[in-house]
Amino acid sequence: MKKIIPSLKNRLGNEKGFTLVELIGVLAIISILISAIAPNIVREISRATATAEDSELTAVTDALMRVAQDRHIIPDTTIGQWDVLAADYLAIPADRVLNNKGVGSRRLISRPTNDLGGNPYDQAAAFNDGLLPEGTLPADITPPRQVRMLLVSNLDTVVSATTLNNADFDAVWNQTSGAIPAGFTESEKLRIARINFSSLFYPVTMSCTSIADAPKWALDNETEKALSATSIFTVYLMAGTRITLIAGGVSVAMLAVNKTLGLTYDGSWSF
Repeated sequence: MKKIIPSLKNRLGNEKGFTLVELIGVLAIISILISAIAPNIVREISRATATAEDSELTAVTDALMRVAQDRHIIPDTTIGQWDVLAADYLAIPADRVLNNKGVGSRRLISRPTNDLGGNPYDQAAAFNDGLLPEGTLPADITPPRQVRMLLVSNLDTVVSATTLNNADFDAVWNQTSGAIPAGFTESEKLRIARINFSSLFYPVTMSCTSIADAPKWALDNETEKALSATSIFTVYLMAGTRITLIAGGVSVAMLAVNKTLGLTYDGSWSF
């Protein structure tokens, strides 16, 4: 009997193709691999987004610290205020400050009791307020040790307008277990940057025991204020503040606040 040998064409054709069973097996393997790898890819993307967001939050908080130090103010937490100031220092549009690296937004929240009488704070306005030589600057009775803010960023959604009482603010700041208000627990999706402006304030003690030659003092570019013979007080001024000491209508000295200072006038200035 003559043996039938399959043609080369037929043999190659059989080798190139997949049977239905084989194809189903390959698809099953691919499906298993995808199901195993996909969560890891999603997780890595989420982590990378969180890391990028942390970097941007640091840039924004650094800008706000510069605003405070350069302008001697503590910014308003209202949208259209703090974000514009930070954007100006970062040279970017304000919406890039408000919108985060995900699909959500950022919001700045201040501690209600901040030892400055509330927020915003303007040192020049406090100096000029009232007839006293110290105005209404923060005094030694209530040193500004709680000038703190939270920059909250939710990578998944818009952060709603909200205020926190002192206890809730401190719980969020410290991430105190069991005391954190809903929606403020730090996670891969909720990032929080902390700003402590208290380090910018230095105590300055003024002691005036004579009014010979009409002693006065001024801060930055503000109008000078007269001292009286009983002017003994301690106020807290922001780093970089320029103090001008005056006697006889003449500027005697100018000091920059970068440490604790003691100023004395007893007919002449000493410091």
